[in-house]
Amino acid sequence: MGTHPPYRDELQGLGRAVAMNEGIVEAATALQVAANEHALYDASGVIGFFAVITRIVDFTGHYYEEKTDVLFKIGGVLSAARRVRHLFFRPWSFILSYIVNERKQPRLEKS
Repeated sequence: MGTHPPYRDELQGLGRAVAMNEGIVEAATALQVAANEHALYDASGVIGFFAVITRIVDFTGHYYEEKTDVLFKIGGVLSAARRVRHLFFRPWSFILSYIVNERKQPRLEKS
C-alpha cells in the first residue's frame, strides 16, 4: 500500500478551493510553499484536464470524439515530458550534488 505525499492536505485544499471557486490563490500558494512549484504545475495540469473532461461528458452523456482524441494526445505528451525530464534532471542532480559536496570538503594544503 502506498503512502500519501507530505503535502496531501495542501493538494486537497487546492482541489477544494477550485471546486468551491474561492480561496484559490491562497491554496495554490500553500501548495507551492509546502512542496515546490513543480507540484503546483502538476496539480494545475490535473485540474485543467478535469475541467475539460467535464465539458466532454456532461449530465446528458454527450461524447465528443474530437476533443477526447486531443486530450489523449495531450496526456501522452505530458507523460513523455515527465519521463524525458527525469532523464535530464537525474544526471544533472548527481553532477551538481558532487560539485557542491566537493566544495564543502576541506582541502589539504601542499607542503
